[in-house]
Amino acid sequence: MHHLSFDTRVGCPTKPGELTNIDVCGPRPEPSVSGKRYFVDFKDNFSKYRSVYFLKEKSEVKEKLEQFLAEVNVAGHIVKELLTDGSKDFNNVAVQNITRKAGLQHRLSMPYTRQQNGAGKQDNRTLVETETTMLHAKNLQEKLWDEAVNTATYISNRTEPTPQQASHLMKFGMGKQHTLII
Repeated sequence: MHHLSFDTRVGCPTKPGELTNIDVCGPRPEPSVSGKRYFVDFKDNFSKYRSVYFLKEKSEVKEKLEQFLAEVNVAGHIVKELLTDGSKDFNNVAVQNITRKAGLQHRLSMPYTRQQNGAGKQDNRTLVETETTMLHAKNLQEKLWDEAVNTATYISNRTEPTPQQASHLMKFGMGKQHTLII
């Protein structure tokens, strides 16, 4: 059976805030010391910077979205578009009201279609695998998972290259001059 391919996005973000992937991860098998069982990951598609917030219940996503938008605004950036999966966590009246009030475009990917929001799922998987590895390597208790996710996020924010920093990895001779910004 032949499947049609997914369209490719025409433009890539050119500055922070233009496109932010959001995804919820959990529930965790064991609550953290502070009683959290989930985390929500906000990742800017331009800078690759991520912010992680911990939740006791999925219903707290609305408050964490408002907190994230306020923090980004204080930092002097403007979020223009959010990309989330089609789950009830994001596809609800409360989140729609927040995005409408903030003037954001909110794109929902089709449920169970990782081709449309695979980045969000992959980011969560990377954080969880890093967290699990850290806990296992030091024989730490599972209830410290949130601290390990915080550490994984900290490391990720300081090691993933931005597109400009990674431009030296692109093939030369494509008619564009690439500069490495340090």
